[in-house]
Amino acid sequence: MKKCKYLLLAAIMTMLMCGAASAADFETRGSAVVTGIQVASSSSSTAYTSSGIWVTNISGTDVTCKITAFNHYGDDISSYIDVLVGSATSTGSSTLGSGGGAFSLPANETRMVRIYDSGLNKSHYGYALIEWSSEDATVRKAIIAQGNRYTYMSGALQSSTLAVNSGQPF
Repeated sequence: MKKCKYLLLAAIMTMLMCGAASAADFETRGSAVVTGIQVASSSSSTAYTSSGIWVTNISGTDVTCKITAFNHYGDDISSYIDVLVGSATSTGSSTLGSGGGAFSLPANETRMVRIYDSGLNKSHYGYALIEWSSEDATVRKAIIAQGNRYTYMSGALQSSTLAVNSGQPF
């Protein structure tokens, strides 16, 4: 019986330590909220609205960035996120990752985070949370960001922008 108690205690301690380690994997050093996220599509797929967030690392060191998107009910819709990088040789972009989660943002580089649902007859309104972390404890403010909304309807593309954190680094 005594051995069972020790084994149970050891198992509980191991689970607690593993939980603490995974929480420490992403220690937020800065964050900002992006309001006005809208993702919508029509039944015929001839009209849609998607949101994007341009995220730039202004520090001299690499950071890890994480963007979580929420709909009008507060549900996590980060599965609709794609992280994109531009191209120096074409007008397109390349997808670096999909489905949300953390991504690496090298020093002085920019990524576009697109929030788009390809499903028909859907509409999401909400917000996104940008968080960043760095192994360099001296970095205080690493990110500037801008929110964008793109609407395509009747062959025309419209866009609007929103400065995140009043355009100030965070």
